[in-house]
Amino acid sequence: MSDPGLQIDRTDSGRAVVVKLSGELDYYSSRLLRPFLASLLQEDPERLEIDLSQLDYIDSEGAAVLLRSWRMFRDQQRKLLITSPSPQVVTIFQAMALMFLFEEPS
Repeated sequence: MSDPGLQIDRTDSGRAVVVKLSGELDYYSSRLLRPFLASLLQEDPERLEIDLSQLDYIDSEGAAVLLRSWRMFRDQQRKLLITSPSPQVVTIFQAMALMFLFEEPS
């Protein structure tokens, strides 16, 4: 699944799903990611990992989509882990006080 600025790749491993984001996650591309992540919750995975190692850019709307998804999974007693942020992504998440999203859920 892709947008001109965002590539979404999915890999399934048992009851876990890994989603790798590449490119730019901004206001426009977040409109593609939001329903994709919501649909994953309906599939009932035990764990979702979102790999940001290839994400070049994220804005506040992109970060908000990840936060909302994290909350949806948490509310359903599922684990969502965001991994491998680039320095640019870390800067945005620090500014928004969202670094807790990179911590392993207990």
